[in-house]
Amino acid sequence: MRIRGAAFNTELMLNKKENKYYEGEINVPADGNYEYTAELISNNSLVESIQNRFAIGENNFEFRNTRSDNTILNSLSNETRGKNFSNNNTAEINDSLKKFSEISRTEFRSKKNFELNINPYYLGALIFLLCLEWFFRKRNSLP
Repeated sequence: MRIRGAAFNTELMLNKKENKYYEGEINVPADGNYEYTAELISNNSLVESIQNRFAIGENNFEFRNTRSDNTILNSLSNETRGKNFSNNNTAEINDSLKKFSEISRTEFRSKKNFELNINPYYLGALIFLLCLEWFFRKRNSLP
């Protein structure tokens, strides 16, 4: 197996662990994008070769800013006639919850049953396309 990256180029031998599983160990010195080429050689002849790439490093950008965006929450609560509790203290939230629990339950019964008028063929096509996207992302080692 050959591994190449920025200022990094090495080869390593993999040991057969099970029928189609091989294992090896390598220490990659730096974060970055790398490419590898793995070759299966039997009786001095090439049986199979595969090329792919991988990335090492922290790239969870969505976890860097964990604070909620109050502008989006406020617009969402205004459009749905809801309330945004982001800037309220505990006492204000408890008061709002008490008022909410005092509202008669009959007001919500009419909203309990509704029909979702979606053509099942469109829904099936949407699910198929999402599965297809997931398959291609996993096949190409994309996040």
